[in-house]
Amino acid sequence: MKKHITYISLLFGSIAFAQIQQGETTVNRDEDFEQQSVTVQRNYEPKVEAAEKIKQTPQIDSVATDKMYVEYALKDVEAESDFETSTIGAEELPVNDQNPYNNYIRLGYGNRASLILDGYAEYELDDDKSVGASLEYLSTNGSIPDVELDTQNSKMAAEGFFKMNFENAQADVRLGGGMHKLNYYGTSLTQQEIENAGLDDVSQRYTNVYTSAKYDAFNHAFLDKVSLKAGFFGDKYDANETNFDVLASLGRENLTELTYLGDLELGASADVNLNFANTKFEQIADNKFTQMTLGIAPMLHFGGDILNLKVGANLQYNSEYEADISEFHVFPMAEVFVTAVPEFGLYGGILGGVKQNRYQAMYNKNPYLLPNQDLRSTINKMEVYVGVRGDIGADFKYDASAKYQDLENMPFFSRYLSFGEPYKQGNSFSTIYDDGKRTAIEANVNYLGVANLNLGGQLMFQGYSLDNFEEAWGESAIKATISADYKMLDDRLILGGDLFYVDQVKATEHGSMTFAPSELPVYEIKPHIDLNLNATYLILDRWAAFIEIQNALNKNYDRFLDYPVQGVTAMGGVMFKF
Repeated sequence: MKKHITYISLLFGSIAFAQIQQGETTVNRDEDFEQQSVTVQRNYEPKVEAAEKIKQTPQIDSVATDKMYVEYALKDVEAESDFETSTIGAEELPVNDQNPYNNYIRLGYGNRASLILDGYAEYELDDDKSVGASLEYLSTNGSIPDVELDTQNSKMAAEGFFKMNFENAQADVRLGGGMHKLNYYGTSLTQQEIENAGLDDVSQRYTNVYTSAKYDAFNHAFLDKVSLKAGFFGDKYDANETNFDVLASLGRENLTELTYLGDLELGASADVNLNFANTKFEQIADNKFTQMTLGIAPMLHFGGDILNLKVGANLQYNSEYEADISEFHVFPMAEVFVTAVPEFGLYGGILGGVKQNRYQAMYNKNPYLLPNQDLRSTINKMEVYVGVRGDIGADFKYDASAKYQDLENMPFFSRYLSFGEPYKQGNSFSTIYDDGKRTAIEANVNYLGVANLNLGGQLMFQGYSLDNFEEAWGESAIKATISADYKMLDDRLILGGDLFYVDQVKATEHGSMTFAPSELPVYEIKPHIDLNLNATYLILDRWAAFIEIQNALNKNYDRFLDYPVQGVTAMGGVMFKF
């Protein structure tokens, strides 16, 4: 892998290291700290994806968007076939511009007893106020070859919201919740061993309730935006977590003009964050984790037509009460962007931050969790990144970057070996941590040069150098995605597809006793390719029909150790807009 990184680094020349995605507890950038995420920028049509074939599971964190963003966030087409609905907004529906139908309800059914029902509605109280709600239900109950246990999976989520516009601001308040039922079906036990163990019920149930509020100011002297998120997350085995996050952005990027410095504009800003999570576990042992992060990131901005520069620091206080950790971190922050022509822009910077690893965040990555986890904060001690991006005409956009990170407490998933309860049959995962370095190179492209065709792709290479572990458990060295959609018949018919590749993944396992990192066994999860196809046809102004095929290559590859996905899944249905 180091050879791959070296060769590609030479190819990119001066492209170095892109920013770590800080997630909920850092104020550096807006992205999440997801080392394995694959995101393709394209307009997705309504998706129906296999609920038992999830690589990155639905986000349960509340996210404020205008259309169909349910708190359980049934979203993400990851590198495996997901039997999930992609959250969609009314502006993404396959309708002609003259059709002003922003609300919809959708119903679909397919093989493996797959059922989907979702809808969105918004009502304007007056010119400045509106209320609305969204609902999603999704279930499937299909068998998987060589899997003896029940694989039934279902999800539902609901959300209500209130939006209000002021003269120079807007506010958005939301309340919602969801439930996810699944089974710990990924065990290597034989049918006789399953019967002897009495595994007639290997179910798990996750629930969450949340509220969020967001206030965006326009042309304010010092306030940009404020957001608040608070929620509860729990499971069937009495694990529960309460959390809240407060984020505020202050300042202006154009306070005054510095004519003596070539007409640069001087600005100042500060991002403030307060993040808190309290988690309790009752299975195996009574464990409690209280995490709090409080910080501010002041920045000076120098902006012009060619050069934009940000300089500042990220000051974060991190407390982990039960672990007796009370630390104050000062991370440097700087970013420069230079562009003389739209076709080419060079950027780079240095940063750092703190990310809380919560039970809910772990569920979002892997839902087959042991209901007792070790929770620690990941410290991004230093990250250096460089990249290049630009637009070649109106049809081709690109962004390529590279990063180097020095990380403390990187989380990895290990299969937990301890027999007894239904979740202790070699079928659940526990988090283990290590320190080390991570390097990554990423490239994103989007091509619109053919009429009615939207083509995008992403490629990522990453490598790890860890202090103790021999492998970065569960992390793939190479991931690639190609996505496309094509509109026909005056936009009444939309065809789409997604092709994914995930390289080999190394997995391990450990028991309830103390283990030596060098003695961990090594298992291989083979590389795989997955293909998803979809089509939507607008029959009438208010009626549309859709069909989706997930895992069209019909491969029962593993997304986690001993967790194979379903084969080909097809679903069709109708959508009514109003």
